[in-house]
Amino acid sequence: MIKGMTFGLSIAILSSTLYVAVSDISYGINMETSTSGPNGELVPSQEAYSPERKIALADLESGDNDAMLNPEDMYFDKENNIIYVADTGNNRALKIDVSDNSYVSFGKDSMNKPTGIFATDKRIYIACKGNQTLDIYDKDTLAVINTMSRPDSALFGTETPYVPSKVVASDKGDIYLVSEGCTKGILQFDEGGEFVGFVGANATSGSVSTWIQNLLGIGNTTGFLTAGAAPTNVCLDANGLVYTITQNSTSKTIKKLNTNGVSILSPSYNRSGTIQASVDDSDNIYSVQDTGSITIYDSYGNLLFTFVSNKDDEVLGSLAQPMAVQVGKDKSIYVLDKEYGMITKFAPTSFASLVYKAEDYYKDGLYLEGENSWKEVLKANSMFILAYQALAKASMKKGEYQLALEQFKKAEDKKGYSDAYWEIRNVWLQQYAGWLIIAIFSLVMAFILVKVLYKKKPLAFAGIVNLKNNVESAPVIRDAVHMKMFNFHVQDGVYETKFHHKGTILFAIILFVWFVALQILSVYLKGYLFNDQNVYNSNALQIILISTLPFLGLIISNYFVATVTDGEGKLKDCFICFVYSITPYLIWALPIFLLSRVLTYNESVIYNALMIVVYVWCGINVFLAIEELHDYGFWKTVWNIILTVFALCMFVLFCIVIYMLGYQLYNYIANIIKEATD
Repeated sequence: MIKGMTFGLSIAILSSTLYVAVSDISYGINMETSTSGPNGELVPSQEAYSPERKIALADLESGDNDAMLNPEDMYFDKENNIIYVADTGNNRALKIDVSDNSYVSFGKDSMNKPTGIFATDKRIYIACKGNQTLDIYDKDTLAVINTMSRPDSALFGTETPYVPSKVVASDKGDIYLVSEGCTKGILQFDEGGEFVGFVGANATSGSVSTWIQNLLGIGNTTGFLTAGAAPTNVCLDANGLVYTITQNSTSKTIKKLNTNGVSILSPSYNRSGTIQASVDDSDNIYSVQDTGSITIYDSYGNLLFTFVSNKDDEVLGSLAQPMAVQVGKDKSIYVLDKEYGMITKFAPTSFASLVYKAEDYYKDGLYLEGENSWKEVLKANSMFILAYQALAKASMKKGEYQLALEQFKKAEDKKGYSDAYWEIRNVWLQQYAGWLIIAIFSLVMAFILVKVLYKKKPLAFAGIVNLKNNVESAPVIRDAVHMKMFNFHVQDGVYETKFHHKGTILFAIILFVWFVALQILSVYLKGYLFNDQNVYNSNALQIILISTLPFLGLIISNYFVATVTDGEGKLKDCFICFVYSITPYLIWALPIFLLSRVLTYNESVIYNALMIVVYVWCGINVFLAIEELHDYGFWKTVWNIILTVFALCMFVLFCIVIYMLGYQLYNYIANIIKEATD
């Protein structure tokens, strides 16, 4: 009986110890996970990570049994399974051995607000914001071996802020230091601690007015260029390449730099508020956001997973104020939380492990070897868009070009789609090119033969000629034939419209309707490679409004401007001549749309050149039409166009103001009515 009680008590004590040290995952939360889907939108995905344990000092078996206070950075030594933490609030650093659940603290006597920490094989680098120094410790003895203060270098300058906040170092000894508020980029030092220069500066993203001021040197005493946002963090990959993080950036929050400090990669899905990032041995990028989100990208910057944690200190996996993220050998994720004063470990699920395995095959170019893995991914999640891209590469290797074409389209990879279509078209041309040439040659010869016969025996074609004349005499056809004058003789066409009433308002309306129809048809008839709009997400009403309102606005604005600048054109003539002036677009847009369906990216210059010719042609026609319509000279026409565009902008601005005032008035009246009825 006593032995049984002793055994039961031992089991209870052991269970309690394991609960404290490892943090039982039974009360962890399900991580709502998303991945990249069609049209760049997030779609739900199987859970990629689950919380496994928490690491808090009070839970460890040896140490001072005190707590972290507002820690702001950490580094995970994967080889030795040790976590180094900048325990900012306690003015010290921690060395936590995850294997035996022990830790030691160091630097408490000399540190002042350490906010960044990094370790190499022999050294530990700690950025002390309070001391404004970078302290270097021996990794074995945990003793200070060097302290780097503000660089005494003309290259660094006297006005550049030196407030060390984050640090990383390569195996070669190069040191990269983030100085808080330094817009010139990351500070780079050599192995001896000598300042080398700045890398990874962010470009400015100012307004047009700011750009003009910078160009003229107005309002900018530091030079012609305005600096971008200061980088807020930095990390390294296994090859020693630098990644910069800019927390408040609205685009390119994470940037990968080459050896020359030039950005060569930025994740396709930007997450603002990114605090820190970490890169694994496969160059996958793991980042954590201030909202408690964890976002993972592959080595090409494609989004793999993103999941959000709730703020609840009673639940394993919750994050209140994440400050750092590190990735382990098994792709487990460690996140340091400043508010909770602890580290949470997230372990990859079987689905995430499957994706990582397949992604490694893809990264190494082993498309056929990874095909089965990607198929398994699609079985679990049919909207995992990266799987289609990998399978398309495998299909290309197997010569299954039609299947690859469909897969590239699902993956929204237009470059791959173009390559697959080129192969399909090449096969078709090999089979039918001869017949195509014969057909074209036959048509040309038939046309020549008809012309020769017509010259020799015109009476034989008398019936056809009469029919042609009767058709051309019809009012609608006569108006259509009038379009020919606006192709090469615009001024004659305008003259005929003003004084001989050629080109009716009814036919101009028909042409305008065709112009609107072309805007809608472009969505459905353009080739996939040249179509920036999605067929399924396109709004016909929105397309109609965007195509009609600016065009009609230009016509009306031009008429009113002309009335105060001695213009002679009537509003009806303005409408007719403006519509007729875009005849090249009305005639050639549809054939060009259809042509784009048989072109690849290699022939994109053909499509782009044709569209540019049509647009320039229409622009010249409109200019000449305005000149003749209002009886202007060249420079007066230019001035009229400038005033027309200005009047249109003012009208649009007026409409926006009226809309905003009307909306506020509506809300005000609605609130009064609501209060009166409550």
